[in-house]
Order: sequence, then structure tokens, then C-alpha cells
Amino acid sequence: MPVRCYVQAHHVDARDTAAVGASQPLALWAAPTRIDDHGREALTILCRGERGELGASDLAGPLRPVVTAWAQGRVGAGGDGAWGARSTAAAATWLRAHGLDGDGRLGAELLAQLQR
Repeated sequence: MPVRCYVQAHHVDARDTAAVGASQPLALWAAPTRIDDHGREALTILCRGERGELGASDLAGPLRPVVTAWAQGRVGAGGDGAWGARSTAAAATWLRAHGLDGDGRLGAELLAQLQR
């Protein structure tokens, strides 16, 4: 039986949950009874990312830090919700490793590629 990371969907910053969930399969603890606002935000982004529904409008909305942390988790750049030089470099490396073009800047194109 595989061992999976588990996270609580309550009292945990949504950015942390989104980054972990984007980087590996996870199990959720205390769902659905104790999910708080951060848990709902993280689960929303994780589910939308899994379905390929994240886009440019998500980078302009109130959940931008959570979407950013999700993208950081996908490229292996941690998950603090602030896209900088380290995240850009990690994304460029991820793109090359997957045979894709791009400069690693966070935008609609990169989001689409991360959801394939």
C-alpha cells in the first residue's frame, strides 16, 4: 500500500495545502466535517487544477496566492504563493524536462501547461 502525505483541511494556510497537493497525491484529514475557509480555498484550486480549469482570471482574483502556490508545487518550487526568480527558474526547468517551450513566467500559458 502506498504511503501518502496527509493534510488537514482546517487551520492550515491554503497556500501550503495547494502546494503539497499539486506536487503529490494526498489524503485529507477531517473532511468534510472540519474544513474551514483555507481548506475550501485549497480544495477548490486543487480540484480545478486537476480538471484543467485554472486560467488567467484566477491569477487576477482573490485566490491568486493559492493558485501561485499550486503552480509552485507543480514545478517543485516550494509554495509560498509569491512567484519570483526561483519559481521562474524551476518552471523553466520543468518545462524543458517535459519537452515544452516557455520562459517560466506565471501566466495563462504556463497554467495550461501545468494542467496537462
